[in-house]
Amino acid sequence: SFDVILANPPFMTPKGGIIPHNRYRVPAKRSEVLFVDYIAEHLNPTGKAGIIVPEGIVFQSANSYKALRKYLVEDELLYAVISLPAGVFNPYSGVKTSILLFDKTIAKQKDEILFVKINNDGFDLGAQRREIKGSDIPDVIRIIMDYKEGKDVSNSILVTIASKESIAEQDYILVGERYKEAIVTNSDYPMVELGEICIVERGTSITSKDLRDGKIPVVAGGQQPAYYHDTPNRTGKVITVSGSGAYAGFINYFEKPIFASDCSTIQSNNPNVNLTYVYFAIKTQQDRFYQLQSGMGQPHVYAKDIKPFKIPLPPLHVQEEIVKEIEGYQKIIDGARQVVENYKPSYKIDSSWQTVKLGDICELNPKKSETRDMPNSTEVSFVPMADVNEHEMLFSPKETRPLSDVYSGYTYFKDNDVLLAKVTPCFENGKAGIAKNMSNGIGFGSSEFYVLRAIPERVLPEILYYAINSFDFLFKGKDNMTGTGGLQRLTKDFVANYLLPLPDLDTQKAIVENINKEMAIIEQNKHLIKLFERKINDKMSEVWGE
Repeated sequence: SFDVILANPPFMTPKGGIIPHNRYRVPAKRSEVLFVDYIAEHLNPTGKAGIIVPEGIVFQSANSYKALRKYLVEDELLYAVISLPAGVFNPYSGVKTSILLFDKTIAKQKDEILFVKINNDGFDLGAQRREIKGSDIPDVIRIIMDYKEGKDVSNSILVTIASKESIAEQDYILVGERYKEAIVTNSDYPMVELGEICIVERGTSITSKDLRDGKIPVVAGGQQPAYYHDTPNRTGKVITVSGSGAYAGFINYFEKPIFASDCSTIQSNNPNVNLTYVYFAIKTQQDRFYQLQSGMGQPHVYAKDIKPFKIPLPPLHVQEEIVKEIEGYQKIIDGARQVVENYKPSYKIDSSWQTVKLGDICELNPKKSETRDMPNSTEVSFVPMADVNEHEMLFSPKETRPLSDVYSGYTYFKDNDVLLAKVTPCFENGKAGIAKNMSNGIGFGSSEFYVLRAIPERVLPEILYYAINSFDFLFKGKDNMTGTGGLQRLTKDFVANYLLPLPDLDTQKAIVENINKEMAIIEQNKHLIKLFERKINDKMSEVWGE
């Protein structure tokens, strides 16, 4: 038996199944059932385990699946289930998965199971798994740790807690949404079902061979139109809810005609309903729409799931006042966002400036032996790739580790060094930044960084950053990558030999000062976006009675 087992067992069962036997507690032909059973039976009396399983384990009705779930619950092994987004194993597998957490000590103390849902794991769910912001993982780690310490975590939108008794009544199905309690609101307005006031219906499938060139967006399962067609099947002023895939449940609104494909649409011919108000009312409940997802493998949200969803419905004149107020806020947000998204630091190049190689004005990948005299216990910043932003000069280190833990296997840098992601797609996406405020002035991070240390009498770190974040550098760099498939890397020779016009230090300082002034305006616009997004949420929270 073992103290701890961590496993990601294969999901595939050989054709015809596995020959039945009585070696395990649960007789089964499915490999995933046998793997989980085997792990459960090989934990010692205080053992712990974390197992990634295909979604079928948590809800399939076949006898072996149900028997396994009953065993895990009734024999006090399972204490939590973490639901992962579909596509986390792309491009290798699109199977939707969950993590089963075992801890015999905790499970014996609890008469309930904790369900936690990760909607965002820090990467988009396309084939390239591009890094995105807003990962739920730090929150989920905190939730699990707090729950193990006996703290109340039930107020998190990611959490559902169900008694073992209620789980037994539901055939031991381990899907958190099954046990969600109805949302109680204190709204001053009557709560009505969307299906009572709107026309909620499924879109029409269209294949690539049926598409004809046009400008009509085809709305399917993603957050953006999948492609374009020449004929709409919905007039303008329509709400869409993505129907399947990782973003099933995503809410959008279109003023102009669309072709609704893999989505449900919400429209209204009710004279007492302002559809834009309906959109604002449900968009602020986006997480609840994601929780409508169901199905094995690829999650779905159907029209039948949407119709019973209740929203507060004020009188028409109040709806119109709310829409007018929020649209005013949205115009400010849109304007500020346009400023932020279109800004890129730049400066005018003088033909008299000397052209130099990057490798002549900076030290590329300085040696970590500089830290050899520091105590092993020295706390240093740890910077994974996810902590460095795209096209943003500064980043905030979120973690410290002892020097001894990171000295081997990670990239060394210190304050004012410039980090450059060298691996695809991070390089192409503009991941780079200047290290600032590192713990004890030292940082270690992903082995997929190049480090550029400015030679002080030649160049400022900011000028190095502008150079490697320029369109010219990124464009030429794409043609200087080695490797195959989805894992290519920028060559060190390209970085060292890249040519750039370089002014004297006084001119560099003036350039940086001007760009810092511009950046201050950009930061003001970012603050403005957050401020007015909060105003929209506050207004709709007032309507919902939250």
